[in-house]
Amino acid sequence: MREERDFKSYLSRRDTVLGKFISIADTVTVEANTQTTLFEALVTAVIGQQLSGKAASSILSKLKFNLGVVGFITSEDLLKVPFETIRSSGVSGSKANTLLSIAQESISHTIPSMTEITSMKNEEITYALTKIKGIGTWTAEMILIFQLGREDVMPSKDLGVQKGYSIIFGNKQLPTPKDILKRSERWRPYRTMVAKYCWMAADKYPTYKKGRNET
Repeated sequence: MREERDFKSYLSRRDTVLGKFISIADTVTVEANTQTTLFEALVTAVIGQQLSGKAASSILSKLKFNLGVVGFITSEDLLKVPFETIRSSGVSGSKANTLLSIAQESISHTIPSMTEITSMKNEEITYALTKIKGIGTWTAEMILIFQLGREDVMPSKDLGVQKGYSIIFGNKQLPTPKDILKRSERWRPYRTMVAKYCWMAADKYPTYKKGRNET
């Protein structure tokens, strides 16, 4: 509870407009996911690119069914089936190629292990993951946030973050990634929390108006 109060009070002092939203919003949490593997987290993140959570979950479930997987997907599961088996699960051609690239890089140990990755800085992890064909900064950021539980990540190109930012700060148009990153300097080292507040604003508080016209 102390830590929760600390990041809320810190963010509220650093950004009073954000603080007003925090005061009425549900609490956000950031923690590492110990319930899945890094490989499956990468698969899930790639499938989820530009899709709703519900659609991505449906495709992942169908992919597991088509692969005959009960539990976690492994690199071997993907590499042993025809390309069309992956495609028939609702995975686009480009995403299917990315999944196969991840599987091949996993087998060749190009992807850091969980033991290695936990001691790496965010920038090092992003660099390592984005060397894989088809994985961009957004996917790496999702891994940092949802798999590794890193607290200082700002996915400024994420549409949900942009929408939520507009709601919290009263923008009539979506902010640019540059705008978000500039303001996000106030929020270090808790930018992940703010990203989650932005997602929350977009999902649960679309009519929020408090704090507008303030800086």
